[in-house]
Amino acid sequence: MKSTLFLILISFASIVLAQEPGRLLGIVTNAKSGDSLANVNISIVGSTLGASSNAKGAYLIRNIPAGTHAVIFSCMGFQADTVYDVIILPGQAKRLDAALTTTVLQMQPIKVEANRLLTLETGATRPGVQRINPEAVEHVAG
Repeated sequence: MKSTLFLILISFASIVLAQEPGRLLGIVTNAKSGDSLANVNISIVGSTLGASSNAKGAYLIRNIPAGTHAVIFSCMGFQADTVYDVIILPGQAKRLDAALTTTVLQMQPIKVEANRLLTLETGATRPGVQRINPEAVEHVAG
């Protein structure tokens, strides 16, 4: 009887723990300089969970379902890094640091063309220009 009750309690505890989410935290740095990187996007693949690193490069993602996940680190000007097989245990925090390498951003050339001449109409005002009457000059500050 006691052993049956013990087994039931153990089974109930394992079910409760299996449903408890875990956390992922760490620091993101520049691989070359070792400096911390702010505003790096950290995402759990296949979910809406993610975070952004703070000024010290630190991040924290809460409520991650227990299991094996892939994590993507991405930031403008750096090569994205994906870490596979990150195991999140129920109710525990997993530390995962990342070091990103810089990359060159390439764009298509920009072509600027004028399609009409800019003409100012007589009496039209231009932005930033204010007309002042000569008599009013004495009353304007400065």
